[in-house]
Amino acid sequence: MSKPYQPRYQWAPTWPDNVKPNEPVLDFAAHDGDERAGRVYKATGGPQDKQWQWCGAHPSTGWRGNPIMPNSGFEDTAGIAVQRCEEYWDAMKQLVEDQRFKPEDEPDQDEAQAPR
Repeated sequence: MSKPYQPRYQWAPTWPDNVKPNEPVLDFAAHDGDERAGRVYKATGGPQDKQWQWCGAHPSTGWRGNPIMPNSGFEDTAGIAVQRCEEYWDAMKQLVEDQRFKPEDEPDQDEAQAPR
């Protein structure tokens, strides 16, 4: 049997001031340093009742273009939703890192050498 997923980022209640004693917390936000990395919360009605929704975020600096899709979804457990959210955050950070080395606004080799 495989080991359960171990979260790598800091998770805390999304709205800590609204946490009530003796009531379960059903909404959490992930933080990677100062960055908000995503959110998971339990649906309490509708067709996804009792499922956990994950919502991915993207880095606040260096980001351009379209996000990786899907950037949210529903899972049966909070643990799986956390894993999906963290995997999405990691993929978005990698995309931003890759963009740093492939600037869109630089001409390609042929354009750079073309006479004007």
